[in-house]
Amino acid sequence: RALTVVGALTLLVFVYGGFLWLTSAGAEEKVKSGAKAMLYAVIGLFIILSRTYPPAKSARYPAFVKIFTIFWPFFSSLVMM
Repeated sequence: RALTVVGALTLLVFVYGGFLWLTSAGAEEKVKSGAKAMLYAVIGLFIILSRTYPPAKSARYPAFVKIFTIFWPFFSSLVMM
């Protein structure tokens, strides 16, 4: 139940950030604030997922590592802004 709430909040923050980015009309401040909102939503989701999934026998945090490697291009593009 808690993951449902966290997932819904993450989706809302991510959509809010995307809305800011899309409606920025080239304003650099709005683009940065939208990108930051999306970045913080994804980072928060990673933290929650890394804390809720139990570690496997072979790796300490397999879910976190798997998700992080999938979304690495997204992270690197946001960090470089």
